[in-house]
Amino acid sequence: MQKFSGDHWEQFYSAEGGCSQPSKFALWVAGRIKAGTKIVDVGAGNGRDSHFFAGRKHPVISVDPYSDPKGRFFHHKGKIESVPD
Repeated sequence: MQKFSGDHWEQFYSAEGGCSQPSKFALWVAGRIKAGTKIVDVGAGNGRDSHFFAGRKHPVISVDPYSDPKGRFFHHKGKIESVPD
C-alpha cells in the first residue's frame, strides 16, 4: 500500500481548487442515504465531506491521521466528532 505524505495532500487539494466543495463520492453517497444517517468519514483529509454531511443534518465522525498545518480544515457548528490519531 502506498503511503502519501503531507506534501502529496497539499498538491491534491491545491489541484482540486481547495476544500470548498464536497467530493464526487460524497455527492454520490448523499443521493443514496436516508436523512439523519450517521456518517463515519474515514480518511477525512481536510474535512470537506464531513462538513458537507453535517450541513445536511447527518451526525458525522471524522477520522484522519493527516493534519492540516495551514488551518484549512472546515469548522462546522453542527455535529462532527473528531477522533484523534
